[in-house]
Amino acid sequence: MDWRWRLVGGEPDLNIIEEVQVSGSGANAEYSGFTGAVLNFITKSGGNTFEGLAEVSHSAMRWNAENVDLNDPKFSLYEKPPRNRYFDAHFGLGGPIISDKLWFYVATAYVQTDDEIQGLKELETYKDNKFFGKLTFQPNINDRISAWIEYEKWKEQNIGLIVVRPL
Repeated sequence: MDWRWRLVGGEPDLNIIEEVQVSGSGANAEYSGFTGAVLNFITKSGGNTFEGLAEVSHSAMRWNAENVDLNDPKFSLYEKPPRNRYFDAHFGLGGPIISDKLWFYVATAYVQTDDEIQGLKELETYKDNKFFGKLTFQPNINDRISAWIEYEKWKEQNIGLIVVRPL
């Protein structure tokens, strides 16, 4: 988990993103004409056919270790490199409510990371539950209206505990 995303409410669920548009230097007037870049994330919408995605990623504690040099005096208290575990599950489904008029898309995700803390039995743990729902309505050929809701609840335990020898 990147700490910068925690400042804005967790990491986004990348599986809900359909498209990313990038506007470069000298942005359009709708963005006050500033110089820089604008990222526009377009989330998935349902369509006239049902489509879904189920995805699970898992990396066991014995498969991963942090890259530390045990010969470095800073890490002299380490018996072995700290290990970590990762689990991520996502499910998304979209489809029609009224063909050619009203569509839905829903997604849910769960992420958990556990990191060993040298010398302690407790793990540094991050758990994140996510939900996304979107309705898209097309009253006529020229107009489309979307409404969405996003919910995220995360829990962190033992964050920031570390064992290093001061230099």
